[in-house]
Amino acid sequence: MKNKSIFYLCLLLLPIFSHDGLAQTDYAKKPLTANGEYRIVQRVALKKASAGLAGRLEVLRDARLTWDVTFSQYREDEPVIESGDEKLKEMFEKTPVRLAVVRAVDARGKVVDSKTLPCAEAEIKIVRLTKNAGPTYQVTCKYYAPSLAGGVVSSFVEVAEGRLQWLEALDRKTGKKMPIELLDETRETWKFVRTTTGRDILAVASSWYQDGDDGNFQLLYQRFHFDGRRWLVFERMRRDDYWDENMPFPKIARFPKAER
Repeated sequence: MKNKSIFYLCLLLLPIFSHDGLAQTDYAKKPLTANGEYRIVQRVALKKASAGLAGRLEVLRDARLTWDVTFSQYREDEPVIESGDEKLKEMFEKTPVRLAVVRAVDARGKVVDSKTLPCAEAEIKIVRLTKNAGPTYQVTCKYYAPSLAGGVVSSFVEVAEGRLQWLEALDRKTGKKMPIELLDETRETWKFVRTTTGRDILAVASSWYQDGDDGNFQLLYQRFHFDGRRWLVFERMRRDDYWDENMPFPKIARFPKAER
């Protein structure tokens, strides 16, 4: 019963956080896309010198998700309308929530490149990850669900020749690339640290392992490093180790070093 009470309390809190305090009047002023299906909730200017395009990077959100429409969304799942209005629910049953979109448009408003995100609500901000390079954009997907099913997922994109280039990291041990996607929730988090080439990304993730009849938590330590040409990922797994949001971030010495 206690767990169920916590679950329903989380759902009650969803409307408070679902729209980042976006007021009704502010949302109504956001421009619609040409087909009227989305509102453009964020715009960031793109410069031709760095992006190969004089235009904008835009974030789109389903125009029907107004300030008073509450919804929940688990990671890797579709958004669910929580509002009690039956007509509203019928509308979204007929046409489900449209997921957020990031797109690059030129000065005339022509869409040059775009990507549909796995979440209904997203935002972007400019970060500087490497020295002597153009801006990188941190794209944040927000999930509204209880405990480990929610959280915030950040990925990173750059714009070159007008095209969206999503950052990947190479694991030289396996020869495989992986998208740089970072989760911030109860048992996972990450942060930037300064280096001689710009910024590394340090990430930790707790998980459970089973060894016969015994089991315990293990902690994955990751370092994402730009070597001047490409992003690399270095990993170290420590058994019988643990982190959660009530603990300080692990000391840098625990993370694998960036090998040349």
